[in-house]
Amino acid sequence: MRYVIITTATNDKEEATKIAYGLVQNKLAAAVHVGQVESFYTWQNKLENAQEYTISAKTKKANFSKVENYIKANHHYILPEIAMIPIKYGSKEFINWISNNVV
Repeated sequence: MRYVIITTATNDKEEATKIAYGLVQNKLAAAVHVGQVESFYTWQNKLENAQEYTISAKTKKANFSKVENYIKANHHYILPEIAMIPIKYGSKEFINWISNNVV
């Protein structure tokens, strides 16, 4: 598994856009999807509900640390979600496109 999707979320649309644009501009991700979702989670022992924007970056596994550092530097949450999902299978064309568009 060389290719992954790295995800995070924020409640600020401008921040989501900034993170997405920066990841692609810096060639840390070939593409980033931003979508609005309703989130339910526990924070400080309290059930929370919020409108958030998910950020899904398509990249190489080797870029995880760089993407993680970029997200942390540009995110206002104390504890941002940063998770890596392996792309176990993908079309040859899609995988090649990721490979050709990231460092």
